[in-house]
Amino acid sequence: MDNSFVDIKKVCVYGVGGVGGYFGGKIAIKLNSGKAMGYEVYFIARGKHLNAIKRNGITVITSERTIVGKPSLATNDINDIPNPDLFLICVKSYDLKEVIKAIIAKVNTSTVIMHC
Repeated sequence: MDNSFVDIKKVCVYGVGGVGGYFGGKIAIKLNSGKAMGYEVYFIARGKHLNAIKRNGITVITSERTIVGKPSLATNDINDIPNPDLFLICVKSYDLKEVIKAIIAKVNTSTVIMHC
């Protein structure tokens, strides 16, 4: 059994819709609180959604509260971000092959990939 620990400091959320927006937003909000220095979250989004995130951050609305978080970087180009420690792949299954092709150069032996 491998007991190695992966220190996850850079998270890339690829696909910032309902699922990616929720989890990515929660991460961004935590990072924006100032309690998680040295950590970064990147969003890969497109179109109007990307432009809104760049302007206003991401809003997460729950039954308890509404909160806004800003990613370290929001872009539509994977080449704009440094190699992340964790990829949260939050796209529909029919986009998965293209996403895997896009991220492959950013993946190394310690990169964690989760498909949400």
